Amino acid sequence: MPPLYNDATSGDPNHDYIAQKIIGWQKGNRQDALDLAEFFSRLGDAKKSSFWTEKARETGIARTYLETGMKLLDSAPERAVIYLLEAFRGIQSDAIAPLCKLLSDHSPETLRLNPEFHYETAKQLRDLQETKDASELQIATLTGTRPVLFQKCPGPATFDNAQWGGGSLFVVFWGGAHFAVTALHVIESLGAERKEFRLLIPGTETTLEMYGGITSSNAPKSERDELDDIYAWHIKGVPDGHEDLGWWSWMLDKWNKPASDLAEGQHLIAAGYPDVDERYDYENFKVVPIASILNGRLSGNTGVEGIYVMDVDEVEHPVNLMSGGPVFARLDGFLHYVGMFLRGSSDARKIYFIDVKYVIALLDRHNKGGR
Repeated sequence: MPPLYNDATSGDPNHDYIAQKIIGWQKGNRQDALDLAEFFSRLGDAKKSSFWTEKARETGIARTYLETGMKLLDSAPERAVIYLLEAFRGIQSDAIAPLCKLLSDHSPETLRLNPEFHYETAKQLRDLQETKDASELQIATLTGTRPVLFQKCPGPATFDNAQWGGGSLFVVFWGGAHFAVTALHVIESLGAERKEFRLLIPGTETTLEMYGGITSSNAPKSERDELDDIYAWHIKGVPDGHEDLGWWSWMLDKWNKPASDLAEGQHLIAAGYPDVDERYDYENFKVVPIASILNGRLSGNTGVEGIYVMDVDEVEHPVNLMSGGPVFARLDGFLHYVGMFLRGSSDARKIYFIDVKYVIALLDRHNKGGR
C-alpha cells in the first residue's frame, strides 16, 4: 500500500527553515548557503555563519563544474564525466542523474575510467539516485502540496473558530507571483466563502495573506468545460507584524512539462490529501494534513483534449479530496509539474488530470491584467 504521510507536526519553524535551506544547498543552490550564513549571523552564531559562508564559496565553484559538464555531455562524454564527478564531490546533487546516465550509456574505455571505479561509482550513484528520488517526492508532497483549508478568522482553532475543508492545492511561483492552485469544484462542493481560505506556513500558526482568487469561468459546474475547473489564489505573503520564516513555492517556470509532450506509459506521480478517517482532529478542531503519493503511468486513453488519464499502480484509500493536487513526471532525473489532479476513482485505479498548459494560461492571464 502506498504510504501516507502525516505532516501535522512538522516541528520548530526555525528547524524547518534550516532544513529547507540545507536541501536547497544540497541541490547546488549557492544562495541557500548564503541565506544560512545570514540566518546564523542574526542569531549571533559566528562559527556557523562562517561555515556557511565558506560553503557558499565552494558551491559556486562546484556549480561551474556542473554547468561545464552538462555542456559536454553529448559532444565529449569523457570530459563531461570529469567535471560532473568534481561537481558531485562539491555537493552538487544535480550531477547525480547525468552521471548515472553517462556511466550507464558508456563503457569504462570510452570514459577513460578504471573498470572497477566505473562499476563501483555507477552502483553508488544508482543507490543515491533512488534515495534522492524518494526524498524529493516526499519534500514536494509535504511542502508545496497542502490541504484546502477554511477558517472564519485567522488564528488558533477553537470550537467557535474551527478549521475545516477538503481537497488539495499546490503552491507555485509563476511570472513573479505566488499562487495556490486547486480545482474550482473543490470550493464549490464545500460551499465555502473564498475569502475565508487559509494557507498556513507549515509548522506554524502564521496564515499567508491573499490578494484574491482567479478562475477561467464563473459558469455553474453543469455548464462549465472541465478545462475551466481551475481556481488559484494569488498569495500576497506574510502579514505585517509576523516574521517571515520562509515558505515554499514550486518554480513553475523551470519545472513544468506539458502533458501533451509525454509519451504513453510515462511514469507519473500524483500527490494530495485523501479522504481518510484520521484527517480531522475533533478534539482540537483542526484538519490533520495526511498526504498520499500515488505512482502510475500515462494511459493511452487520454479522453478529451487537455484531459489526461493516469493508470494508478496501487491505491487502498479513496482518491476523492486529492482533487487540485499536482501530477508530476520525472524527466532526466528531475520532477516536472505536468498537470492538476481533476478527479479519479480508487476502484478503477484511474486519475484524470488537466494539462499544466491550462494552469499556466490562467496564471498568465491574471499576471497580464485579465480577470
